[in-house]
Amino acid sequence: MELGLHYTLDDANSKADPEILAISKRITPHDSNDFGRVWELFGARAAAITTDEFEILKRQYTKPNITVTAGGAGLDWDNAADITALPVTAADAAIITKGDVLLVDDEIVVIKSVDRGANTIDVFERGAGETTAAVHGVGAVDVLIIGNANIEGTVDVEAMVEETDVYTNYCQLVEEKIDLTKADSDQARKTNQTVETYENEAMLRVKRKLARSSIHGTARVGTKTIAAMTRGLLGWLNLSDGLKTAVGGAFTQLVLDNQLNVIRMEGGTPNAIVMSVGNKRVFNAFTSADSVN
Repeated sequence: MELGLHYTLDDANSKADPEILAISKRITPHDSNDFGRVWELFGARAAAITTDEFEILKRQYTKPNITVTAGGAGLDWDNAADITALPVTAADAAIITKGDVLLVDDEIVVIKSVDRGANTIDVFERGAGETTAAVHGVGAVDVLIIGNANIEGTVDVEAMVEETDVYTNYCQLVEEKIDLTKADSDQARKTNQTVETYENEAMLRVKRKLARSSIHGTARVGTKTIAAMTRGLLGWLNLSDGLKTAVGGAFTQLVLDNQLNVIRMEGGTPNAIVMSVGNKRVFNAFTSADSVN
């Protein structure tokens, strides 16, 4: 006799025999009305505790390139002889220092001084070493920092300190409820299922949600009434300085080449490219590949 099939414990009319009811609870503990009531002891915290958030720290190392600008035709970088008040961007004026060697197109110059109020530099000469002074136009020019050169004992070296970036993320709670009432257990037995099956199914739902959150999730601080959320991979990529491109346009070889160039200019060395199957088919035309890997 399967006692559990004869008593729906939340139905007062079916609780006919207290002795059989007690035996049923011993055999199947979740048949008890009190099963799971322990969860009612837990409530929302008065305030989110500090361990609900965590910080990721990253040293902001000096990038190997800067951008120089021009003040107008016949001035600054548009003049092959000018060595004073050559303009750079404000952000770049903060990371360069005396003695830095710059490669401007095919011309090399060495910084003599930096004016961080006016965002300009003076150089010792144009066309340093084995290079030739050149005109670089009035537009922005991407410039590599290729080294540092100083005269022994004569340079007033500046103290430079790298910055630390702080990214805050939050712990995301994922919940799945399993119905262990007797009525649900009866339905399970009709299809030869068990409580273990319910647990496995719930865990699969958790894994799917976690996997999607790990890609698409956004960071949000939690409160007593709003759940905290964790930043996913795409969110982290958006925090990478400039290492992103518009996704609305077509995927072309020029788009890919430009993105790889950005990574190289930031000091990276790409050795693998991960893309969708659709983009891989487009990529095959770039390389004459005959397979999708």
